[in-house]
Amino acid sequence: MLSIIIGLCTSLLWTRFVDPQDYGTFILIISTLPIATAFSAKGLDYSAQISASKNLHKNFDDIINMKLRFSLLGSMVLLLFSVYYWHQSQSIISYALVFGAVLFPVYNLKSVLESWLNGAGHFGWLSLFLVVPPIFFLAIFGCVILVDGYISSLSLLLIIISLSTNLFFFNLIKKSRENFIGDVEPIKYGRRISAAFIIPITIVSLDKLIVFSTVSIEAVAIISIALLPSQQLGSAFSIFYRLLTPEISSAASIRSVWLAIKYKFWMMSALSIFIGLFCLLFIDNIVIFVFGIDYSQSAHFAQGLTASFALSLTPTLLGNILRAQNRVAFNYFFEFFNATIKFAVFLFGGYLYGINGIVLGLIFANIIMSIVFISYFLWEYYHECQS
Repeated sequence: MLSIIIGLCTSLLWTRFVDPQDYGTFILIISTLPIATAFSAKGLDYSAQISASKNLHKNFDDIINMKLRFSLLGSMVLLLFSVYYWHQSQSIISYALVFGAVLFPVYNLKSVLESWLNGAGHFGWLSLFLVVPPIFFLAIFGCVILVDGYISSLSLLLIIISLSTNLFFFNLIKKSRENFIGDVEPIKYGRRISAAFIIPITIVSLDKLIVFSTVSIEAVAIISIALLPSQQLGSAFSIFYRLLTPEISSAASIRSVWLAIKYKFWMMSALSIFIGLFCLLFIDNIVIFVFGIDYSQSAHFAQGLTASFALSLTPTLLGNILRAQNRVAFNYFFEFFNATIKFAVFLFGGYLYGINGIVLGLIFANIIMSIVFISYFLWEYYHECQS
């Protein structure tokens, strides 16, 4: 919950004290990082989660070493984007991505460390891991605004803070290992599904670049604020997901997971419906109050985006169950299907109807993906019960 408050405070500083064009520039820099991670064996995050939940502590070193090697591909991706933005006369973004490419391999350990702490059930450590970098960034960002108004290196500052946190928790996990038992199966599983993430994550993460290309750099800031309530809501519900992760990952079957969590699932569903209705009625006034009248367009967009996202929260949990139960086919199907829909939304919606087309498409995508999660889970559950 603290990380959500910190995120809101940081966004408040951006919208109240920084020009939308500068905010859009920052968003474009940060939005390239997920694409780089997609080329860096993303599936190893699930290897870490499964290994930690099964107390296979020897796997930690192998996963880390493998992640570092694959992250070099991510650095090359950042350099390619640097060349692109240079040709678009966005020198600030280009320089930032060059320095980011140098730091990326260690920065990219974040997802593996988070997954390991989550799978091991170290929720106290996990909370610190997630909260400390935003706190430092918020404090330094506030000082920068008071002194200088804005600096182009804020994105690099965010990476450096996260990198330092990664190194600290890497040593902490190594010192706390309880055994040297290993199993290559979780690592093989992670490597097998890694390819499934490359194209989908790349396509989905091109959203801000498409907004920049089809509308303007200011529109990047507007759509980012419109999506912020959904992101914060997702962060809040991720607390429930993390609490359930050890139970989901260590279970022997989908049926056993469902029997263990079905009452919690229905309670979360009721809560998400209530939140969706609340957002549909009131989120626009909240966004204007917090971020200012300059983002009134964002407030209007946030209503449908947040309401539809709220309804997708518990279906997403069903997808997490399928991933944790090693359903490789689901990973490939979901990632490509989700990427195809969102890419079409941003590309065709942006070119044909501008930012309005993008927002309407995203609302539609949230609804479709909820149906996909529920349908695929029921199909897997039925076939497991029949076997």
